[in-house]
Amino acid sequence: MFEAGLEGRFELTAASIDEHAPANAPGVFALSDAAAADGASAIKYVGRSDNDVAAALKSWIGRYRYFGFVYCLNAARAYAKECELFHQFHPTDNSAHPLKSDSTSKCSRCGA
Repeated sequence: MFEAGLEGRFELTAASIDEHAPANAPGVFALSDAAAADGASAIKYVGRSDNDVAAALKSWIGRYRYFGFVYCLNAARAYAKECELFHQFHPTDNSAHPLKSDSTSKCSRCGA
């Protein structure tokens, strides 16, 4: 589903998150409602958590159908990966460029 270095095309349910993303760790995720015509998922939203990607994913249950994710070493890397996905996929449900946390550097793609 997510050819951008993310694991999965998992159902966005608590049980699926507990099974596939159980660690309490920083990470990035992408959300979609359905598969695109070519079988790839149409990414509608990208997001991140600087400390617990599983908890962040659970807050989206009921709003999207599928998720993909990747753990990151720290908040700075999570921000960099979120920016990469944002610029690559131009997700329609993200209203603005990802916000950086105090511990992150500028976006390598646009300087935000």
